[in-house]
Amino acid sequence: MYSNADFKVFYECMKTKIIATLIVVLVLLASGYMVYENIDIAKENTLNTIIGTQSSDAVVKEFIKDKQSSTAKYIHKKINIKGKVKVISEEYVVLENNVICHMENNTKSLSAGDEVVIKGEVDSYDDLMEEIKLEHCLVVN
Repeated sequence: MYSNADFKVFYECMKTKIIATLIVVLVLLASGYMVYENIDIAKENTLNTIIGTQSSDAVVKEFIKDKQSSTAKYIHKKINIKGKVKVISEEYVVLENNVICHMENNTKSLSAGDEVVIKGEVDSYDDLMEEIKLEHCLVVN
């Protein structure tokens, strides 16, 4: 049969294995979290890159002319876009040339016909409707 000494050695060995396993799991979780955070930071750094101020007309024409290179240039990047307000709702502002801006701030100070500069992230381009969608938009002036 087993003696108390054998049981004590077995218990210490299992305790060491359990602690080692927990340490490995914690290291793997921490590594995964760090990789995930670095991806978010890289994405945020990309988003913080502002392409500059472009007119709504120029950006739409650029997409119509060459969708592939325009997609690489603009999609998921921030841009200041200048244009005349056509339509206003609580959440959206539509600029001339079908630039649709999903607003983060209040749109009550805007009126149809106002010339504005809006900063936002270019989300997508719909070539069928020839419209550009921007997210996280703020009125710059």
